[in-house]
Amino acid sequence: MGHSLISGIDPPRPSAGQQEVHLKFLLTGLLSGLPLPPFSLRMCPPLTTKNINHYQPLLAVGTSNGSVLVYNLTSGLLHKELSVHSCEVRGIEWVSLTSFLSFATSVPNNLGLVRNELQHVDLRTGRSFAFRGERGNDEPAIEMIKVSHLKQYLVVVFRDKPLELWDTPGETRRCDPEVPPMSLLLTQLFLLYLDYGSSSPRGSASAAPVIALAPVHADGLSRA
Repeated sequence: MGHSLISGIDPPRPSAGQQEVHLKFLLTGLLSGLPLPPFSLRMCPPLTTKNINHYQPLLAVGTSNGSVLVYNLTSGLLHKELSVHSCEVRGIEWVSLTSFLSFATSVPNNLGLVRNELQHVDLRTGRSFAFRGERGNDEPAIEMIKVSHLKQYLVVVFRDKPLELWDTPGETRRCDPEVPPMSLLLTQLFLLYLDYGSSSPRGSASAAPVIALAPVHADGLSRA
């Protein structure tokens, strides 16, 4: 190995006392490149004084084939490749430094309904599970998911269906399912109020405030 073969000339043979060396390639890892776009990108929560000892700048990339690629931006290397969904990933939200939520929607059927997949993924184990349980078949498409700033609540916004409000650690529906659809700005304000609107400690009976929402129309004005 290492010698060029010229037509009609035999390769040199090892002289007496020398042993022929056989080289082999040992596969230690396989890195796949990014598939075709579109992509859904989401950076992990920021560096703080509380997580400085174990913080990693991770970027989650949702792909069109349903997988989620997690890159370490310090090294520029692929941290993990996870096969999460069966269709295109539409959005990702981090719940903590080691877990995130991602959602995907299938192609609409004749009635305009889709199969929604909302998965919770643990990066430490690679385990994922359906966050909404058995829900998801034949319903309007999920337009957006948003986790509150304190990572306590999750809002799932649908195209033509009332939104859902979930408690992220306990996966419990926290509000009336008939809450009307909300715009992105109102959703942000709603989550801010849930995080900071109650002075009671989390877990107490009064920690989840009762909120009355009036329907919001196309002009953005309430008709309460």
